[in-house]
Amino acid sequence: MVLPVYDRADQLAGAVSSVLGQTAPDLELIVVDDASSDAAAVAATVNAFADPRARLVVRSRNGGVAAAQNTGLAEARGEFVAFLHSDDRFAPDKLTAQGAALAAAPASVLAVESACVVAGRPGAVEPGLRGVGFEELLAFTCGVHVVPMLFRRAPVVDLGFDEGLRAWEDWDLIVGLLRRGEVITTDDVVAELRRDGDDRLTTSPWMAHGLERLLHRYAGELSERPGVRAVWHVKLARAHIRNGAMRQARHHLVHAVRDDPRRARLLIPAVATLLGRAMGQRAWRLYEQLGRRLS
Repeated sequence: MVLPVYDRADQLAGAVSSVLGQTAPDLELIVVDDASSDAAAVAATVNAFADPRARLVVRSRNGGVAAAQNTGLAEARGEFVAFLHSDDRFAPDKLTAQGAALAAAPASVLAVESACVVAGRPGAVEPGLRGVGFEELLAFTCGVHVVPMLFRRAPVVDLGFDEGLRAWEDWDLIVGLLRRGEVITTDDVVAELRRDGDDRLTTSPWMAHGLERLLHRYAGELSERPGVRAVWHVKLARAHIRNGAMRQARHHLVHAVRDDPRRARLLIPAVATLLGRAMGQRAWRLYEQLGRRLS
């Protein structure tokens, strides 16, 4: 188990407890402190468990989730590996259920994804990768999160997380795995995803930066799918508008219409971005409201 943490020592104990309380006792937990400002509290939290299965690795420089997870991968020794974020929790039988499924699967199966619950939302969220290949993931037809997953360690180590990404690193890894093999799914509820009011990434410039980087990475595949590439441009426009980057947003709105002329209504918020940040953001909100009414 790899558990990256950055400035969340107050939430760490619950995450660690959910790992050490697994019904499958044969495990290792590698907590990676990504150069937290509360490093002493992180260390005290891990040490308080006094459990030989848990150990702390401290990075000297903050590198983001991808770098921290790669650090943990380099330390891991098990056949399987899972990732947990400090604000999320594993169900007690996650390793037992998913380990059995993955151990029984052929070698072409590189991971298993199961259901999860999201704090504050009713019901369980079903696995998003059921029956999905990398083409569907490339088109954003489903969501993906590493916490409700268990992986064969070797292919994940081979691929690694792109440390140039501080968002979308999980998505990028899963695309790579789906190009190499399969992901199976189960209906077991294996995790709870929490946000605890701290949604640092959603409004971060790293969301747009990551998508820009991936747009170039998958340029070849997207050149053959202009309709899908238009989806990318719309997502990038939304991210840039949130950050107030009107010129970049306008660039992607225009390119979305070029790739898919059926999206001509996007030219309205594109023109509005010429009138400044406030007008561009207002026009985008109106565009999204109209889209929801028409859907």
